[in-house]
Amino acid sequence: MDQDKTVRVVYLVSKDREVRDDYQRAIEAAIRELQGWYSRQLKGPTFKLHDPIVEVAHSSQSADWFYSHPNGGNRDDWRYNNRS
Repeated sequence: MDQDKTVRVVYLVSKDREVRDDYQRAIEAAIRELQGWYSRQLKGPTFKLHDPIVEVAHSSQSADWFYSHPNGGNRDDWRYNNRS
């Protein structure tokens, strides 16, 4: 089976926060830079980017929730591990 090799980037916004355009632009710039880096390293082949490049998802949780619910042995990872 041939895979599409499309990367989807999700910007998760806590329910008590607003979408920030500057964050969306920075995320898009970062993934485009990574795509270019792969292209240079592989001398051409790289991944495609989804349209829209940065998809916004709204969490049902407030920002504090992500930091205050143990999820894994390393407290620094709770924010990431608690994405929902």
